Amino acid sequence: MIAALLLGILLLIGVGYAKYRQYRTRQALANHQLLINYYKHELSLLNEQCQNVEQQKEELNRKIREMIENGSPMLNHGKILYEDIVENKTIVKWEKKDYQCFVDYFKTMHFKEYEKMMGKYTNLTLRSAVLLILVGMGKDNNDISHIMGITKKSVNTNLNRLNKKRISTEKNHSSPK
Repeated sequence: MIAALLLGILLLIGVGYAKYRQYRTRQALANHQLLINYYKHELSLLNEQCQNVEQQKEELNRKIREMIENGSPMLNHGKILYEDIVENKTIVKWEKKDYQCFVDYFKTMHFKEYEKMMGKYTNLTLRSAVLLILVGMGKDNNDISHIMGITKKSVNTNLNRLNKKRISTEKNHSSPK
């Protein structure tokens, strides 16, 4: 009789333990599902924010284009000249105002790159600035030669002179006083 009672108690403990483990497993599963749903919600919020950021960027770019096209004839002219250069058209017939419009447009649209390129030099002519911009745009010497209407040797000479100016400027800044 005691053996049956002990067997019954052990059976109840075994069933209770099994139910407890099943409960803990379901609870862990429910917690995992809650976390997964939370993470999915966070991802959807991030996606919405990214879309909003993209929309904001598009809106700002649209405003910039609108200002260039409508607000400033000089920048609009610079944009046209920039597009001509991208298409490797020549600048042989450019006047001083054309150089200025192009440089101003490039400076407006690519300010960081412009500052990085021009920061190493002082008192550059507009033509030298255009040459540096062409190099910065990734144009090779053949393209630059065609665009500027000068020989490849002249391109090399101008680049060497600019390089010497930069080196002498760096030497002047580093020399003790």
